[in-house]
Amino acid sequence: MLQLPRPHRPTSLTNHHALVECGTHALVDAAIGGRQQGETTLAMNLAGSAGPGTLVLADRNMLGVPLWNAFVEAGAQLLWRLKKTVAKKPHAVLDDGSYLARVRLDKHTAAALRREGKSVPSAITVRVIEYTLDGSDEVYRLATSLLDPETAPAAELAALYHERWESEGVFAEVKTVQCGPQGVLRSARPDGIRQEIWAHLTVHHLTRDLIQHAATGANRSFDPQRMSFRRAQHLVRRSMVAAPRPAQRHRAAEHVAARLAAKPNPDRRPRSYPRAIKRRTTPYPTKTAKMRGTRSDPNFGPTIHRRPL
Repeated sequence: MLQLPRPHRPTSLTNHHALVECGTHALVDAAIGGRQQGETTLAMNLAGSAGPGTLVLADRNMLGVPLWNAFVEAGAQLLWRLKKTVAKKPHAVLDDGSYLARVRLDKHTAAALRREGKSVPSAITVRVIEYTLDGSDEVYRLATSLLDPETAPAAELAALYHERWESEGVFAEVKTVQCGPQGVLRSARPDGIRQEIWAHLTVHHLTRDLIQHAATGANRSFDPQRMSFRRAQHLVRRSMVAAPRPAQRHRAAEHVAARLAAKPNPDRRPRSYPRAIKRRTTPYPTKTAKMRGTRSDPNFGPTIHRRPL
């Protein structure tokens, strides 16, 4: 699974999107631009990195006909969050309660394309899944390119979408662990800023590649998410030598991998909490005593809202 995270802004001058592999936290690709560039414009550059055999997850602000078509044409399957006002009219209701709907380009974008003499893309067909979770009245809406409910049941896709939050852990690894809480980009030039960002992303990818080797190499079968990213970078720093020979690099990598595998983190507790706060300063509901401890059952699952046939 690949994930399109929210835009990352290390400074006020940059805006970038990344494709993240949810299972390993590996950064697959990134698109870096100025703050004037829109989210979907940058994300369009990532479509070529999501080919056949991948399922791309994205938040609700990413759905658009051109971007959707770009990823579908690359061979990827999509599972994206939907806004409340999009794809509300069912075109056909399916057996599992989901339904097919048509999504068209908004009229302002279509008019701008016509003025430029460009062709307007036709409407796309998406499968809409609506569901709720225990302890919350919010109705979650997803759009997917997997139109067959037999091969991709609605309940499985709804449960799978919440893996999207793994991308937030990747940002924490880069910004908090690797760069440090006071880390800033030092360059004052656009090309220097891009170079620094790519350097950070490259170091993160190499660290995650080492963690994957520690989890699955030498007859080991750990979940890569049980390997500590902070400890991996600490061990790498302690193992660094000036101008190492190939044999030294190999021994150092194997030493770090063995140390990581010898002390994996415990399995994650099955937990989920309502998206609420103690004081209401946002549109989200205020946290109350009734909400504490909700959704702590490891067997909780989404409740699919079935459209009447």
